[in-house]
Amino acid sequence: NLTLIGFQCSHNDQLHESMSKQILHIYQDESGSLADPAGTVVIIALVTALDPWSLRFIVKKVYKKFLAKKGKKYKDRGRKEFKYVTALLPERKKVLSILKDKEVKIFALVIKKGKKKIDDSPLNYGVSLLEILNILFVYYQKQNLQFELILDKHYTKKEQLKELEAIIKIVLPIGVKPEHQDSRRSPFIALADFTAGALRDEFVKN
Repeated sequence: NLTLIGFQCSHNDQLHESMSKQILHIYQDESGSLADPAGTVVIIALVTALDPWSLRFIVKKVYKKFLAKKGKKYKDRGRKEFKYVTALLPERKKVLSILKDKEVKIFALVIKKGKKKIDDSPLNYGVSLLEILNILFVYYQKQNLQFELILDKHYTKKEQLKELEAIIKIVLPIGVKPEHQDSRRSPFIALADFTAGALRDEFVKN
């Protein structure tokens, strides 16, 4: 059971006029796991921006702000990474409230899998990713844009990453070569993580 959603966090009436030959940066992450029988919903989220540098320090600044208030014990809460599932509710709200005021568009695929355990193979994951990427590139197809696609490093083995790329290349525009980055190293993937996590919480509640 798949649902596609998309929304724009902010808007600019001159945006389309200034988009000629610009690069649209696309950042992807997911929340939930196909292989987890306890999780009924998986979200794949894409955060897109023409000006990614305005997003670069959102997560880092929020973490440092709360760290300054609460001290070392806060830092040592057993968190190896500051991400949606390890963040406190006020931290989540702050990250998302800043993001909503930025010039970004968000696309998301909602997979309502029930309590099934689905093999988290490059084929199953790739077909889901292909679905949302196809919607995104169709949406932008009439705009004169170049694309940079940064995916969460979902797999660690090169063979699995190659298999994933072979699946999604069907919908990729000519010249687009996806990169795979970890949310611990990429502040942009970290924002996609917060986005996917928040959307999954909402769909699980409802």
